[in-house]
Amino acid sequence: NFFFDMFVGCRILVSDYTNILLFAVCRIIVKEEFGLITFAMISFSISLIILAVNFLNQLSLSTLPTLRTLDESGIKASYLKLRNISSSILLISFVLYKPIVYLLSLWLPKYNESHVYILLLFPLVVYEGKMQISFSLFLKILRKEDVLLKINTIYLITVTFIIKYLSLTIKSSEVLLIVIVLSSLIRGIVAELLLNRILNVKPNNYRILLEITLSCIFIFTNIYIASVLELMMINILY
Repeated sequence: NFFFDMFVGCRILVSDYTNILLFAVCRIIVKEEFGLITFAMISFSISLIILAVNFLNQLSLSTLPTLRTLDESGIKASYLKLRNISSSILLISFVLYKPIVYLLSLWLPKYNESHVYILLLFPLVVYEGKMQISFSLFLKILRKEDVLLKINTIYLITVTFIIKYLSLTIKSSEVLLIVIVLSSLIRGIVAELLLNRILNVKPNNYRILLEITLSCIFIFTNIYIASVLELMMINILY
C-alpha cells in the first residue's frame, strides 16, 4: 500500500506541475530566440498567470476531503454544480483585466510593454482555472490519476514541440503564447469530455462555445478596438 500510494502521489505531482514545466520551457525558448527584453516581459506575464492558477489549484484542493466522502450520485451532482459555477465566475474575471493592468502600470511602469502578453495569456486563468477546479479535481476523486497524467503529459510534450518549431519558423513571441492558450483550451475540452463519459454526463457544447467566443471577443476588443480608439484620439489632438 505504501508503494502504491507513493506511485499515485508521484503521478499527481507530475500532473500538477505540468503548467510550471511548460512555462519553464516557454521561458527558455523565448530567451534563446527573442532576447532578454522580450524574455523579461513574457516572464513577468507568466509569473502573474502562474500565481492566479496556483491560487485556484489550492482552492480546489481544499474541497477534496469533503468531496471524497460523497457517493457516485453526490459526486456527479457536485461536478455539475461546480463546473457551472466555476465557468460563470471565471468568465466574469475578464472584467478584472483592465483594473489589474491599470494597477500594474502604476506599480511597475517599466513593464507597460508586457500588457499585451498579459492580455494574450489572460484566458489561461479561465481555462486552467476550470481545469484545476473541475476536471483535475474530480479525476483525482474518481482515482483516475492515470487519465489525468496521460492528458497532461501529451499536452506538455505536444505544446513543447509546437512552440519550439514556431520559434524557429514564424519568429513571433505572440504566436507562441496564443498556441499555449489554444492548447490549454483543447486540453480542457478533452478532459471535460472524458470526465463527462466517466460520470455519464451530457456535455454542454453551448457553454464551451460561449467560453471560446468570449475569449476571442476579450482579446479582440482589448487589442484592436483599443488601438483604433488610440489612433482616433491622436488624430483629434493633432
